[in-house]
Amino acid sequence: MDAETVREVLLLAESLAAREGLVAPSVGQVVVSGEPPGSGMVKVYEGVWVDLVSESIYVEEGTLDNVVFRLLVGYFALSVYKSFGKIHWEVARDLARKHFFTVLVKLVRAR
Repeated sequence: MDAETVREVLLLAESLAAREGLVAPSVGQVVVSGEPPGSGMVKVYEGVWVDLVSESIYVEEGTLDNVVFRLLVGYFALSVYKSFGKIHWEVARDLARKHFFTVLVKLVRAR
């Protein structure tokens, strides 16, 4: 996934998080890779890790739909953490599921 697509996903996620009443994180870095992340990352879902200090997201490579879903889970995990001071991976996953198709359709139409 190219950097522009990642940026588009994060911008859409930011807008959706605001609609859900969540605080937007200041995402420091996003890594999409086939290698496991280094230490200091918290696993929030299969193939998704976040760094709570730098507000970074690390996701495993995959198909477009898988990477988009993982990015949404990572973004919402950071947003929920910033809003409530706790990681609620179930809430992050549910928000990603709720908004996944909207984001995916917008990305595909923009291409």
